[in-house]
Amino acid sequence: MSSNDRFRPQVHFTPPSNWMNDPNGCLYHNGVYHLFYQYHPGSTQWGPMHWGHATSADLLHWQHHAVALQPDAALGAAFSGSAIHDRDNLSGLFTDDQGLLAFYTTHLDRGPEQDPLQQQCMAYSRDGGNSWQPIADNPVVANPGIKDFRDPKVFYHQPSQHWIMVVVAGQQVNFYRSRNLLQWEYCGEFGKYQGHDEVVWECPDLVEMTDDSGRSHWVLFISGVTPAEKPFPPMQYFIGHFDGLTFAETAPGEMVNIVDFGADFYAAQSFHGTFDNDGRHIWIAWANYWPYANVTPADHWRGMMSLPRELSLVTVNGLPRLQQRVVREFDARLSEPYRVQSPQAWAIQNPELAQSIEFKVTGAKHTDATLRLNNAKGDELCLSWSAQAQTLTLDRTGIASSDFHPIFNQIKTVSLLHELGDDSVLDLRIIVDRCSVEVFALNGRVVLTSQLFPEQPFALASLECVGPVEVTQAYLPDQTEDCARSDEPVSLAAD
Repeated sequence: MSSNDRFRPQVHFTPPSNWMNDPNGCLYHNGVYHLFYQYHPGSTQWGPMHWGHATSADLLHWQHHAVALQPDAALGAAFSGSAIHDRDNLSGLFTDDQGLLAFYTTHLDRGPEQDPLQQQCMAYSRDGGNSWQPIADNPVVANPGIKDFRDPKVFYHQPSQHWIMVVVAGQQVNFYRSRNLLQWEYCGEFGKYQGHDEVVWECPDLVEMTDDSGRSHWVLFISGVTPAEKPFPPMQYFIGHFDGLTFAETAPGEMVNIVDFGADFYAAQSFHGTFDNDGRHIWIAWANYWPYANVTPADHWRGMMSLPRELSLVTVNGLPRLQQRVVREFDARLSEPYRVQSPQAWAIQNPELAQSIEFKVTGAKHTDATLRLNNAKGDELCLSWSAQAQTLTLDRTGIASSDFHPIFNQIKTVSLLHELGDDSVLDLRIIVDRCSVEVFALNGRVVLTSQLFPEQPFALASLECVGPVEVTQAYLPDQTEDCARSDEPVSLAAD
């Protein structure tokens, strides 16, 4: 590994070079996962947005392709959006049933005297996603006089027989519907005085999911542009009902449902087509945080995605709650888990590879636990459980390079009050991949995602816990190649 790539993760997706942020156009089609993303090909800092493009057969190994969408001289930069398979050629743009459509926001700067103009546009691909062409009649949804009007998420709503577009409009979402994917009509809105509405909303997603008792719910996910002076978890969700026109929250209350309690999980988007393929809801997020995103340690690349996750709903205290677990493809690639013989202190096998550590704290209502990961340079990552406070804390401040930004150098604590079951067992899974840690607690009901920049991989681990505890560990074998890194894009052959 070159010194330039010392922080590049083994399995988390990263761009081959330059800047990357939000995932866009997540799509499963003909056995291939398509990941588009906000991309600035000319810098390692945010700038004129393009759509980068990569594909994978297993969500772990990615092949880079040519830039899919570029800024338009008349309409502006290509901001975030989604992609679908136009199976029935409702748009009339294709000669077969293999056409793909991308919906995205164009952002046009109009000088200091006017707000930027954001509108919803569409592009099509006739060759399986290899190349994309914006339609001549863009935009498909013009700006209704709103400064922040962006990030269209498009899906098909079977009961109403319409395609639905969800677009953020300031501090709420607007809903539009269409039968032909070309003409769209406004049909509803949601969000005033709901959740964290004090910040501008971004990157909506709306997914129908069934809970563990077989009840159907609609889950609306929102990211928020959080100011540096008031940091809080940047993604929230609402559970309710969608009738094809608008969304209504089932049990609105004062509590805000948080997607991920770490700092670095933003703009997550579900993959169109995966549920029809194998019944899974899968999504991926940008693992970064806007207040410091432009200054994280980097040389020729900056930006990372989370591990792809499977989503489900479980009932907790009578209410549905989001559950997230790493995709099964990751677990299938892991080495055979081995039991740590001396959990008080042990050497991590193959520390340069992605690691998965699991353990359970029994009697967690009265038993503290602290896991520490260290390297020879003195860096330390600490995950601790306080039985008295019933809090889980992730502390990355012991890593020397965490001081590049005051917001980055922080401790994240989440309360699990009333979360533990009658058996008082706290199960924890920690996945570390060079510059990333993802913590899954209570079988994925509580998740914390954070970036890390240790000088060396963590080679030593120790667990402080009263009473017996079993720790298992596995790693991603080195024959599992790193995410594709070639700067030379390849052509995507059409089926």
